[in-house]
Amino acid sequence: MSDDYPNLAGKTFLLGVGAHKSGTTWLSKTLRDHPQVFMSPLKELHFFGNRDHFERWPFPYFERLANQYSKPHSHTGLPQDEKVFQVLERIEMGGDGDLYRTFFDERVTDERVFGEITPHYTALKPSEYEYVKTLFPNIKIIFLMRDPIARHWSAVRFLESVERRDIADDELHKRAIEMLDNRDFRLRSDYKKCIKALDANFTPDQIHYEFFENLFSVDAMARIYEFLGVDYVEPLFDKVKNPSRPADLPAPIYEQIMRHLWPQYQFCRRRFKRQIPDTWFQGRPD
Repeated sequence: MSDDYPNLAGKTFLLGVGAHKSGTTWLSKTLRDHPQVFMSPLKELHFFGNRDHFERWPFPYFERLANQYSKPHSHTGLPQDEKVFQVLERIEMGGDGDLYRTFFDERVTDERVFGEITPHYTALKPSEYEYVKTLFPNIKIIFLMRDPIARHWSAVRFLESVERRDIADDELHKRAIEMLDNRDFRLRSDYKKCIKALDANFTPDQIHYEFFENLFSVDAMARIYEFLGVDYVEPLFDKVKNPSRPADLPAPIYEQIMRHLWPQYQFCRRRFKRQIPDTWFQGRPD
């Protein structure tokens, strides 16, 4: 690390690359609470993969976020000044890699690990991983996976209920099928493409693959802490973050989604063998 970033020297940069609705918010909060880890106050910085078109995306997203946080808090009547500042600082960063490093250098003190988790990074191109390594040679990657159908269904329920809280179940079923043709959703579901890019750009000791179905356990978190080189600290396993609204997934809809996502199951079975949770191949997701 350059002398321009003295607080990052000799420390490990952690990049969480997804997947969406696979426990990334809970993991980010858990790591943020660890005394030897510094995680970005904004969980998702959306920096990599967006550097050359920041004004198109994600600038509109952060602008909306800043406006949202600028509104008086419901029970105090005061604006959430710190959150507004964090978002405005992210906007100022744009696609500048030096400002991205400065963002962390100004905050990291004696932590061993620092970083961020942005599920959209699941869709990063190999060339972007090359760029990440130029900024942070001492890097480690965490990729969380979830049963592809369960992940897709959870994402649909979450996104649609955020936009329309009174959406009916049959409309959710329709959206679940429609989203199979949505480019962004396809990229988030493409474990095969993401894993191949990760394996091609990083050594095995730089990548940790973990399954959502195992994440909320002592064994899984012990593996993650060991991978990062930090001490074990007991997480709050019962603090679920960003839950999706409950809704049943009928068998015909499940089968349509399965036909579309089956290549992902096949790839993961070949790649991870017995590491895959049994629930990936048993019945319909809840």
